[in-house]
Amino acid sequence: MKPAGPEEEATHASDAASEPGAAPGYLPRLLSAAAYVSLAASDRALERFGLDRSSYGLLEHLAAEPAPAQELAAATGQLLPAVEKHLMEFRSAGYAVPDGSGTWAVTDAGARALECAHLAQSEADLGAEDSRELREALHCLIASLRRGQPNGQIPS
Repeated sequence: MKPAGPEEEATHASDAASEPGAAPGYLPRLLSAAAYVSLAASDRALERFGLDRSSYGLLEHLAAEPAPAQELAAATGQLLPAVEKHLMEFRSAGYAVPDGSGTWAVTDAGARALECAHLAQSEADLGAEDSRELREALHCLIASLRRGQPNGQIPS
């Protein structure tokens, strides 16, 4: 029997990589997909209130302590133009207003929106029970993938 050449070995490797669970890093890809689904659900929850993760964090910070745009940028790690853009959006939505000295504060409407967004986002996040169920489901999936492997092992 003739030894397999490089082309044949490459074909076998690519065939193996297309099998579920056979490709290196399959479990991290599953976990990454689960994290993506969780973040997407969180983003959809925030969108209902005209917010994204960046503006949500900024509004939370502003609700904790009124501050001028420069301080908000430094405290949140966002660039000043991005903070100013969010502040203008907050003003348009009625979520925050500046005082005469340029210090921004959350309005009652902003506090209510923040509370509702927080509740909606927490509903979208995985709770302890959901996290346990996800881990159990992943363990079952891994076990089923191992049964499909000739040596019972999932390559990593």
